[in-house]
Amino acid sequence: MRKLLAFTLLLAASLAAHAQNVVPGLALQLQPANGGGKFCLDAASNVARDGNKVQLWQCHGSANQRWTITTSSNNKENAIVGIGGFCLDVRSNGTQLGTPAQLFSCHFGQNQRFTLTPDGHIVEAASGRCLLAPAPQNGATVQLDNCKPIAGEIWYAVP
Repeated sequence: MRKLLAFTLLLAASLAAHAQNVVPGLALQLQPANGGGKFCLDAASNVARDGNKVQLWQCHGSANQRWTITTSSNNKENAIVGIGGFCLDVRSNGTQLGTPAQLFSCHFGQNQRFTLTPDGHIVEAASGRCLLAPAPQNGATVQLDNCKPIAGEIWYAVP
């Protein structure tokens, strides 16, 4: 049975392993465990537009690698907002394995709502699937996958 948990105000449960307390609304870098702290969630080419690819890229801290976790009214599912106020989005409301993540104007539909589990998974609301960083390399497309305890699906927030 799939168990989704709410983001907490300090995201403490999901970040306890790294002893970081991060307040929603603060611009964060999201890093997959398989990247060794060297790769970050990145909006390709530093561009804010609908359909822009969301990928891994070496961490450099620019605006296209800074993400803000919203606080939802239901305290269960939240949007992750990136460069230019565009939301992290699962392309075309897709729910299939391998469906890529992208930037898109925020509408807060299910394909833009996520929960973070205590073990660091980012789970998309529409599909119940996890965001996967398939390989720790520049340009690797972030995509949906079945939730598994693998490093490419475990994410850390770094202020």
